[in-house]
Amino acid sequence: MTAILDVAAHPARPGSRAEPALGLGARLYHLRNSRSRARLNGETVASPRHFLLYRVIEPGLVGIARLLDDRMDLARHHADDFGEAEEETP
Repeated sequence: MTAILDVAAHPARPGSRAEPALGLGARLYHLRNSRSRARLNGETVASPRHFLLYRVIEPGLVGIARLLDDRMDLARHHADDFGEAEEETP
């Protein structure tokens, strides 16, 4: 949940990257980048293995397309099935 809140607050946050091959405006964000803030009963996940595939739908609205295991073949997944994307901003 922390990673979702992080990309919602700042979609181009450090640790995220544009992935145009996965769809217009598609971005990836590995959950390990939010690990230090994601705690349950004072503990963190030792080795986060997932990342978010998302894009900005409109200012203030981020669409999460998938939660992917980092061992998955990214070429099999695309972000074309979750709304229209805004122009890519650096």
